Amino acid sequence: MKERLAEMVYAQDNVRSAPLVIAIVTEGGRSPFDSGRALQNMFLAAWNDGVASCPNGMPDSESVARLLSLEAGLLPVNIPSFGYPKRPLDPEQKSAEDWSREANRKPLEDVVRRV
Repeated sequence: MKERLAEMVYAQDNVRSAPLVIAIVTEGGRSPFDSGRALQNMFLAAWNDGVASCPNGMPDSESVARLLSLEAGLLPVNIPSFGYPKRPLDPEQKSAEDWSREANRKPLEDVVRRV
């Protein structure tokens, strides 16, 4: 089932390689604010114990609901994955710019507008 689930989300390798994958499920896919808060708290608690995490969306939540045999009316809103990082967590070893560059993120100037 894990492989089939991986094929249904955006970041497939995160699901394939993670030791723990869960589904955040709500009635009809509603309550994105509350489910987002729950997800954030899970990520913070995991990070506190040295566990990395990643959110993962899906283009077709109804297909994922069928795969997971969810009750009628319940839809997954996120499929986060959890696991221990491949390398030790040492945020001080690089500058913020180096971390962003390695993560292939846009420069801050491209996403922030100062007013």
